[in-house]
Amino acid sequence: GSLISLKNYTDFIQTIYLLKEKFPTIIAVIIGDGLLKEKLKNEIKQHHLEQNIELKGTLSYTETQHYLSQSKVLLHPSSFESYGMVFAEAIANKTAIVSKKVGFAESAEHWFLGTNPEEFTEGCSSFIEKKQVNFPEYPNIEQTLLSYLDIYSSK
Repeated sequence: GSLISLKNYTDFIQTIYLLKEKFPTIIAVIIGDGLLKEKLKNEIKQHHLEQNIELKGTLSYTETQHYLSQSKVLLHPSSFESYGMVFAEAIANKTAIVSKKVGFAESAEHWFLGTNPEEFTEGCSSFIEKKQVNFPEYPNIEQTLLSYLDIYSSK
């Protein structure tokens, strides 16, 4: 990811700050690099979140997917996403999502929509406390191909 203002990392940091009150050992990871790296380091330090927020820098796709698969929640406060591939990746990894209504974002059992750190905190808290989050079943490529074969072989 890119550490740019459009991504609203200040809201991310503020949300983790609020979550720390209820979940003191919370660990959040920011993956990416960019112009705001030093500013974010300073914000993290100002909020005393050095033990709670890790700036990982640029990672490989495999490493990014590993972090996503190990996470309970993807907190994505970005103001804009054209499609939001990271959302599809989170769903594929059975990771709950808290975001603004951007890209293909839709409120659902596995997806909380908010507009500010207080609402993001509410959504994240809910997912952290849940034992299990239900995700919709999406057909995989094999199921899709078999469906096409059924259609074409029936003629």
